[in-house]
Amino acid sequence: MSTVRKAWAAAIAATTFLTTPAVATTVDFAYLNGSDSVAAGSFSYATGAAGVLNYGDLTAFDLSISGVTYRLADVQALTEYVYFGYDTAANTFVTSPLLSGPAGSFTGSLSALNATFNHGFFFAHVPTGEFTEFSIPVTKFFTSVTFVVADPLPEPATWTMMVFGLGAIGGAMRYRRSVPAIVSG
Repeated sequence: MSTVRKAWAAAIAATTFLTTPAVATTVDFAYLNGSDSVAAGSFSYATGAAGVLNYGDLTAFDLSISGVTYRLADVQALTEYVYFGYDTAANTFVTSPLLSGPAGSFTGSLSALNATFNHGFFFAHVPTGEFTEFSIPVTKFFTSVTFVVADPLPEPATWTMMVFGLGAIGGAMRYRRSVPAIVSG
């Protein structure tokens, strides 16, 4: 077997071995009041999951608001106005109606409170189009707060496949045998 064929065979074997399906896709997000961060976090979900995800579809969740951090286990213990909606195709949060009252109907993009409303967080999209951040034990109201979702990070297996692919191409080019020229006299 030629050196080039051996290099290609080794590259294909390594790529196949190292590119087993990735376990999770991670997304970073932030809520901004102008250029100031109001809240920031990240979440992970099984690679290949599609459509609109909720908390039950997540493998990890992390949110920091006003010095308080919530993780997936914290959210699972909260029972009121629990909502998380993320559209995998559009790479954005989707809002949903969360509560109605005399002031009108509120839709939220991210929320979870306990039954006595003394612990949790609530990002409500009020009818005027402004965002209100509500977190306990600290309650703050912000106007013009927008959320930003970062592009999902490529998984390590994706990077590995790319590096080995480029290495295989480089190796094949480097070890290409030169064909001796036939000189007739």
